[in-house]
Amino acid sequence: MQVWWPSLLQLAVERPFLLPQSTLLLRSQTGGSPPPDQQQNVVPVSMADIGRYWESQGFLQDAAMAILSSWASGTRKQYDSALKKWHCWCVQQCVDTLSPSIKDVANFLIAQQRAGLQYNSIAVIKLVVCTVLDSLNEQALFTGDSRITRVMKGLFRMAPPLPKHLATWDVTNVLNALKTWGHSETLRDKLLSLKLTMLLALCSPKWLSEVANLWLSCMRTFDDRVVFTLPGMNKNRGSRPPHEAIYTQHPETLLCPVHTLSDYIARTSGWRGTTDKLLLSYVGRHQAIGPASVTRWICTMLSMSGVDTRFTAHSMRSAATSKAARAGLSAAQIMAAANWSPGSTTFARFYLKPIRQGFSAAVLTSENAEKTGEETRRSAATDGRDRSLHAVEEAKAKDTAADGDDLSEEFCSLLAFLPVF
Repeated sequence: MQVWWPSLLQLAVERPFLLPQSTLLLRSQTGGSPPPDQQQNVVPVSMADIGRYWESQGFLQDAAMAILSSWASGTRKQYDSALKKWHCWCVQQCVDTLSPSIKDVANFLIAQQRAGLQYNSIAVIKLVVCTVLDSLNEQALFTGDSRITRVMKGLFRMAPPLPKHLATWDVTNVLNALKTWGHSETLRDKLLSLKLTMLLALCSPKWLSEVANLWLSCMRTFDDRVVFTLPGMNKNRGSRPPHEAIYTQHPETLLCPVHTLSDYIARTSGWRGTTDKLLLSYVGRHQAIGPASVTRWICTMLSMSGVDTRFTAHSMRSAATSKAARAGLSAAQIMAAANWSPGSTTFARFYLKPIRQGFSAAVLTSENAEKTGEETRRSAATDGRDRSLHAVEEAKAKDTAADGDDLSEEFCSLLAFLPVF
């Protein structure tokens, strides 16, 4: 029996797989796309196909590219995966990929849940499919449809998503490990690189991709701090000015990011050549590193500090911001350091977690200082509550205007002492 016979027999008895009518199913011998005059019935299977679809509908190539560029490259890759799932399901169910009904989209989402996907993954797929379908049609029919919204709410109630970690690791473990290493100028190249990367990630809660893209040409030095301007488009920058990573001096030299940065720049001056990126590889030809290397260095540092290996490098922002909140830094200051908008709930929903057992100063604060700060805050809250209640009683006794517009500035300032629960 030929080795190919079982596979052929299996294909003969399996459920038929119907392919849609599309010129993209046939490629040239070199693997290229069909000629432009054959691209009249483009079926989008990826974001690149969507660009070709818009061109087939009369958009100029530059206009189609501009629309595609509105999504970041990483977002387009994520969309490609969801679009392939959608296209395969449509082929199997004989559904029009471009013009499905609401029930088709709802059934597709249920199929993903039956396939074992979690709610968060299904929510991303739903967002991709609805966004793409609405962009390909004259009217937005799917994104705001109440039935699809109800399906998603039902999936949420049937299997509520759980966070990856209910608690985060304690930054103090890493800080204590760094103290035992001694001064930066005495460290080997590897340890100095690990130490600087960890302090950069802790003392300014940025994405690790942003830490990897710090440039010396974008660095400004002041008496008490160093400021990096982050070039390019960041994840949540939008149309706002470029983000900044600010590192302030710390009185404890062993944990000072500014002092460590100065030692690192001096150490790498002989390797750097014309390289403008801050972080360089400590082996080989000392080339500039990318986000993957920063992630690996962070994981190495966490392991060396005795942190649970289940925590990944992505947990850095959660650990740093939670430590800052525990040290008494206000939510507004934390959100500004992380470049979250003032009205954002990102910090409270995803990053503020209990810890087992200026931003830089709050993160690097010792445990004793935290306890002292906690006692001070409790005392201040008690005193403030007493003064506030006393002020309220006095205000009630006054003959104020009916509309309340004549409250004195002193009373309004005292209201600020009322605790927020």
